[in-house]
Amino acid sequence: MAQDKADDVTAGVKSTALLFADNTKAWLSGFAAFSTASLLACGVAAGAGVPYFAGVGGVAAHYAWQIGTVDLDNGRDCAAKFVSNKWLGAILGAGIVADKLTALPPKYIAVMFHLKETKLNVEANFIVRISG
Repeated sequence: MAQDKADDVTAGVKSTALLFADNTKAWLSGFAAFSTASLLACGVAAGAGVPYFAGVGGVAAHYAWQIGTVDLDNGRDCAAKFVSNKWLGAILGAGIVADKLTALPPKYIAVMFHLKETKLNVEANFIVRISG
């Protein structure tokens, strides 16, 4: 980030790295809080259940970990935290899927596990069938 700031100054770029300066973590915390509050509001408006809100809690924990541990002067660490956002999406996605599956009446869900072992690999098939 320090190198990015120097490059931004040299290039004359008006970046958020320069705008936020030493307050970057405070700004990121505000954005994370707004994002989390928005996800909570969406869940309430959609009538989501406990699994969804647990997923949002996981998202908030991920934000806290990212912001709390990022070294803003280490480009590799910043990049690693950015790439870790794939897990943020996975956490929220899992909460949404779990919420939808648990909202269905049990009589409509048939779950079948099939494990097939071969010499080279183990194949696992998970099939969820919604009967109508």
